[in-house]
Amino acid sequence: MVLATYKRDVGFVTEISLKEVKNWLIKEGIAADREKAKTAIENEIGKMAMADQDIMTYDEFNRLFAKGVLKKAIVDVAEKF
Repeated sequence: MVLATYKRDVGFVTEISLKEVKNWLIKEGIAADREKAKTAIENEIGKMAMADQDIMTYDEFNRLFAKGVLKKAIVDVAEKF
């Protein structure tokens, strides 16, 4: 996955566009729409952290990403059995 809008520092991504993260959550089936994606992000990193932001830090994305990947893996395993 390549996110279009990001900031690089010392060879790795440090900030990611919140819009791109929402689109990715929808594409991966983790969220049904942009509002559900926003809610998922707020639940994971907190509403205060999201206030007045249109970017997400690398650490915030990792917290959200790890939970999303785990959820998708569990759903995939459950569908196979």
